[in-house]
Amino acid sequence: MEWPRIKTIILTILLVTNIGLLSFVLQREYQGRQMQQEARENAILFLQNSGIEMDPTVIPLQMRLLPQTVKRDREQEARIATAFLGGAVQELSWGAEAFRYYNEKGYLQFHRDGALKGEFVEGEFPVQEPESMDYVQQVLRLLEFKGDVVASTGISGEESVTTVVVQQSWRGAPLFRQELTLSYKNGCLVQVEGRRLNGEPELDTSREPISIPTALFQFYHGVTALGDVCSRIDSITEGYLNPLPNGAGPSALVPVWSVSTDTGAYLLDTLTGELSRADTGDSSLLY
Repeated sequence: MEWPRIKTIILTILLVTNIGLLSFVLQREYQGRQMQQEARENAILFLQNSGIEMDPTVIPLQMRLLPQTVKRDREQEARIATAFLGGAVQELSWGAEAFRYYNEKGYLQFHRDGALKGEFVEGEFPVQEPESMDYVQQVLRLLEFKGDVVASTGISGEESVTTVVVQQSWRGAPLFRQELTLSYKNGCLVQVEGRRLNGEPELDTSREPISIPTALFQFYHGVTALGDVCSRIDSITEGYLNPLPNGAGPSALVPVWSVSTDTGAYLLDTLTGELSRADTGDSSLLY
């Protein structure tokens, strides 16, 4: 038999084999998706049979957010302080815990756990248009803080005082309990205070989220363990918590569900399945 013919036969066999393998892989993937969908539907049915109603479309189809670690970026802190205060700044430190940058305009102080506080001389940072959110966004850009305004209050009188609260986000996902408050007095920014990501998150490959059905079962058992009763899930928002770091190492960025119900809101850790009331402010359950 001539070599070209043998070569053609070999290539044909390889092609048929590859097509067969591809078909097998696609079939397994399809079956896997079907099983995941059925498990999700069964978990929703379990909640409904347990007296908790919901629109199935509010339940995520997959866990989009993955765990991250955050290492403090001291260079970023210095860069922010210099850009925000302008001109030359001096540095004052309390060991590795906190660093304060200051000049004649005021100061910015950064802490290891991401806490941030700044106080400024009245008149140094005037607001050109008090009714506009553009100035707020300008301040946030200088602080390298991305997020959405969640509250704004104003008090008129001898001294006009306005506060704007901004919740931080990372890659479009909200960081729950991570907020920055901007305070204005007589049309000038006089204070910023809150907590921020103190570095750029990196994927934590050592941990993986639980499945959607497991998360739903854990939600039910968590509500029961708390002694609460709810009859409806209104919405689920995927986001992160950034618990206070243990020791001097990196902190964690933990994916969570913020679950809004007819009787209150909860935070579900999608790594461990543990549940807490959203208004407790207690992040210790995430360790």
